[in-house]
Amino acid sequence: MSDLPRRQATPPPKYDKRNILSVGWRIFRNFVLLTAYGLLTLGCYFALYRHLE
Repeated sequence: MSDLPRRQATPPPKYDKRNILSVGWRIFRNFVLLTAYGLLTLGCYFALYRHLE
């Protein structure tokens, strides 16, 4: 058992409009980052593939 003081449980955030927009922005940003990373990987792969031919 740890002797650390326990934080009081905060109530779950209400799903107001701002929170929904924040979640949507987070998903959109993650999608853009994944797409950019995938395109970068494909670009490097094709560059190496054409260089080796």
